[in-house]
Amino acid sequence: MNAPIDNRQEHLDLLCFPTLFPTGQYGEHQSRQSFPAQTLSFSEYIKSRLLNKDFRFCRNHSYCLHYYRLKINKALKTGIYNLLKTTRQRWSNCW
Repeated sequence: MNAPIDNRQEHLDLLCFPTLFPTGQYGEHQSRQSFPAQTLSFSEYIKSRLLNKDFRFCRNHSYCLHYYRLKINKALKTGIYNLLKTTRQRWSNCW
């Protein structure tokens, strides 16, 4: 019996979409070989996958929805963090 996959796992895309990544390589967290060395932001990675000339990624609705969910969750976490940060600053100024 297989154990459930942890959705916080680093190579989640490789595990969830084996048809898109048949070799198990070149997922979101794969180190890129470019000169000069550069890393892609989360948004840049999604954009590069969906606008790639290989249409497998943009045609896979589950893949698109998976990254849409991740993008929304990331925005919510950022918004909540910023809200808490500004609320704490207001309260510290009152004392």
